[in-house]
Amino acid sequence: MTPPDPLRTALDLAAVSPAKDAFVIASVDDATNRYAQFMPSPGGGLLGELVGNRYLAPEHRLSAAQQDQVRARGWRGDGDENWSRDLPSPASAEDRHRVADEAVAVLREVYLATGPLRVEANLDAESQRVATAAGVQAASATPIPRWVLGLGAVGLLLMVLLLLGVF
Repeated sequence: MTPPDPLRTALDLAAVSPAKDAFVIASVDDATNRYAQFMPSPGGGLLGELVGNRYLAPEHRLSAAQQDQVRARGWRGDGDENWSRDLPSPASAEDRHRVADEAVAVLREVYLATGPLRVEANLDAESQRVATAAGVQAASATPIPRWVLGLGAVGLLLMVLLLLGVF
């Protein structure tokens, strides 16, 4: 029997997790910040993102030809911001697995990332226990997931002001 795939397992758990801030991050090379992130959407959909050039060091940014390859594989974006792919609600397990496999393939084949796949997830406690048994790490203790960092300084300021109840 083959062991469970950590990314597929984490996405399946995130799809049904009652955690309002559930997310999954798959990184192939932490030193170069090459990663994909996934957030469930209401009704069982899924938003997948691949890191954009804006968040990569200059020597790791995608060339125009590489960006064309990402686009050809069904990801939307301009290359600077994160690339995205939406699965409508409800997304089947087969659809989630397909997008997960494709995201990892793009990281390896287009971004040229090497190294082992590392999967982190932020889930409810019970789902996190199941995910950990499948090789998924709990997301870092920082209260701000990587996708929030993509908001930029103005976005983060607005988010903090919203949390403080200023608006």
